[in-house]
Amino acid sequence: MGIAWTLIFVPGILFLPFSASLLDLCKARSVILFFEVLKVLLLLAAASFLVVRPSSGVVYLLSILFGLAFAPFYPMGYVAVKRYSQSDVVAKHSSLLEVSIQIACIIGVVLTGFLLEKIGFVAILFLASAFGLASVVVAVLLKPATGDENRQGVFEYFLRSSAKNSLVSFSSAIKKSIALSGRYRQTAWFGLIHQIPQNLILVSNVPLLIYVSDAMKKGPFEYGLLDAVFSVLALGCGFYWSTRKCFSLSSVALSSVCSGVTLVLFGLVSPNGLMPYLVMILLAVAMVSAKIHSRSFLLQIVDESDIGVLSSFFQLVSYVVMLAMFFLISFLCDRWHVSFAYYALGICALLYAVLVKVILVTQSRQTVSESSLTTG
Repeated sequence: MGIAWTLIFVPGILFLPFSASLLDLCKARSVILFFEVLKVLLLLAAASFLVVRPSSGVVYLLSILFGLAFAPFYPMGYVAVKRYSQSDVVAKHSSLLEVSIQIACIIGVVLTGFLLEKIGFVAILFLASAFGLASVVVAVLLKPATGDENRQGVFEYFLRSSAKNSLVSFSSAIKKSIALSGRYRQTAWFGLIHQIPQNLILVSNVPLLIYVSDAMKKGPFEYGLLDAVFSVLALGCGFYWSTRKCFSLSSVALSSVCSGVTLVLFGLVSPNGLMPYLVMILLAVAMVSAKIHSRSFLLQIVDESDIGVLSSFFQLVSYVVMLAMFFLISFLCDRWHVSFAYYALGICALLYAVLVKVILVTQSRQTVSESSLTTG
C-alpha cells in the first residue's frame, strides 16, 4: 500500500505546476474534459491489459499514470466554482461541490466495497471507466454561460505550444505561485495548510481498513458499510452548509476541533456492536464540515484570476504533507494498535485548529494596527 500511495502522489507533485499553467491559461471546462477523458482511457487500457496478461506491474503503472491525471482534481473544482459562480454564491457552490464528491463516493467507493469480492478487480476497473465516460458526457452537455470565454481550450493550447513553451509555462507557474503567496500574506499561510482536513479524510482510510479487519474482525462488506455511513452523512453536510453564504476562520477552527475530538473518540470506543457506526456518524459530520469550511473560506478570499495557479500550488504542498501523514499513520499501524493512528490523526486536526487560530489572531492584530495608523 505504501508503494502504491507513493506512486500515485509523487508524480502528481511533479505534474501540478504544469497543470497550474493549464488552469491559468485554459477554459476550466476544457481542462476538466481533458483529464476526465484521460482517466477513462487509462482505466480501459489497464483493465484490457489485465484481462490478457495479469500483472502487478500494470497496477503500479496505472497508479503512476492515474496519479498524474488525478493531481489537478481539486484545483479544477476550485477554478470551476470560482469562475462559473457569482461572488455571493461561491460558498454555496463550494458546499455543493462536496455534495457531488460524496455522491461519487457513494456510487464508486461504497459500491466497490460491496462488489469487489463478487466481480473482481478487473471488472471494477471496467465499471469505473463506464462511470468516467458518463462524467465526460455530462461535462460535454453542461455549458456554463459565462466565466472564461476569453481563454483557449486545452487542445488549442497543446497545438500552439511547443515543448519549450510548456517548460516556460511550468517555471512561470512556480514563480507566479510564489509571487502570489507573498501578495496574499496570511491568506497564503492558510492556503498552504487548508487541505489538512481533506488529507485527514483520505489518510483515515488506511487505519479504517485495519480497524475493520483487526479490531472489528470483519471484511469488505463492513468496510463498505462504514464508508457508506460516512458518505451519506457527508452528503447531508454538503447540503446543509450550502445554505450558508460565507465562512470564517473561526468556523474553520471550531469545526477542526470537533474533528480532532471525534477522531480520538473513534480510537477509544469499543469496536463491537453499533459503537463504531455511531461514532462514524459524528466523525463524518465533523471532518466534512472542517473540509467544507476550509475550502469555502479559501475560495471567498482568493481572486478568480489567481485561483488556478494558487490552488495548484497549495495542492502540491498538500500532497507533500499527505505523504508524510500517510507514512506516519502506516508506521503507527505497523508498530502499535490501530487506535494510536486515530489518536495521531486527532492530534493533527487539533494542531490544524491551533494554526488557524494563530492566523486569525495575527490578522486581527494587523487590522487593529492598520486602523490605529489610519486614525492617527
